[in-house]
Amino acid sequence: MSIPMPLPMRVLVKGQSTVVWTSMMGGPRSDMVFARVMEQELLARGRSVEVRNTGEPALPTRAYFKTWNQDVAAWSPDIVILHVGHYEAVHPILPRWLERGANTVSRRSGRLRHLYYRRLLRGIARGVIIVQRAIDRPSIRLKLRMRRVVADTAAYIKQTQQVGNPLILLLEVNSPSGKTRDWFPGLTTRLQTLNADLRNLAGASGHKDVRFVEVTDLMDKFTPSDPEHLWADGSHYSPAFHRAVGEKFATIADEWARSQSHLAQP
Repeated sequence: MSIPMPLPMRVLVKGQSTVVWTSMMGGPRSDMVFARVMEQELLARGRSVEVRNTGEPALPTRAYFKTWNQDVAAWSPDIVILHVGHYEAVHPILPRWLERGANTVSRRSGRLRHLYYRRLLRGIARGVIIVQRAIDRPSIRLKLRMRRVVADTAAYIKQTQQVGNPLILLLEVNSPSGKTRDWFPGLTTRLQTLNADLRNLAGASGHKDVRFVEVTDLMDKFTPSDPEHLWADGSHYSPAFHRAVGEKFATIADEWARSQSHLAQP
């Protein structure tokens, strides 16, 4: 007689650099982003799970729709974690192609290619950022861009709910620290407004399975006088903070799964 196996809970994580990058990079294998920590924690609790992280640095929220058929319609996740708007809030004028080219780590070898990326593109990008820093002030264009992020997120949620009505978790976007905050004067205000709009979006949905998930409360676990411990590069989670976030999502997922008959343990 075969032993019955539980249906694995499927978790889709979509987002920008925050979901795929640690601050700083280059550490041991145990330095995992929160999606992998979430999977590890759920498995440790005896919960069968598969977490698929499709995050990508500098990915505009509107681009999430390009892979919706593969990510959602075909795979039918039980939980969808969305991290939106961070990229759009950072750069008022720096073009995406230039930002991606200047910061990419997935390029081939070659002296000329190295000079092109490291010297030319990075030099141009830094010059644009200097100008951007000087003119980074509230504007109608930026407000419209951030409103578009929220509108696209709402559309993505509505479309995704049609596929089995999964639990949708909107991850809070944290404000920068250190030099990053100095280089982008208006970023903190934009992110505060974005988080308020995302919180309102979750509440306005009228659906208990659309939630805004705050993570700033986790900062209390770290040394208050050392904010750089959370994100040494100024904007991305440290491995320790990724672990705290992953554990929080694991707890939310495990509690939700207990109410789902198709995920019942045998």
